[in-house]
Amino acid sequence: MTATAKTSNATPLRLNVSAFVAECARRGATSDSARAALIGVSRETVWHWRHGKQSPSLDAITRIARTFNVTVESLLDERAAA
Repeated sequence: MTATAKTSNATPLRLNVSAFVAECARRGATSDSARAALIGVSRETVWHWRHGKQSPSLDAITRIARTFNVTVESLLDERAAA
């Protein structure tokens, strides 16, 4: 067995979109393009996250947390979206 972990059985990371969008709006990034520019991803990637078509990588979630000075946990905590 290799050192590479299989991801097929892993639960995908789900971004707390409400927290993400609220934090972006607080910073004046009200469009997907502006949000994407803040964290260094494409506009399409942000659209996919918002619409639940894709889950962000751990690296992306870490960049978002660093950019907005929030915890990774707050971005992953679905209870915070309620």
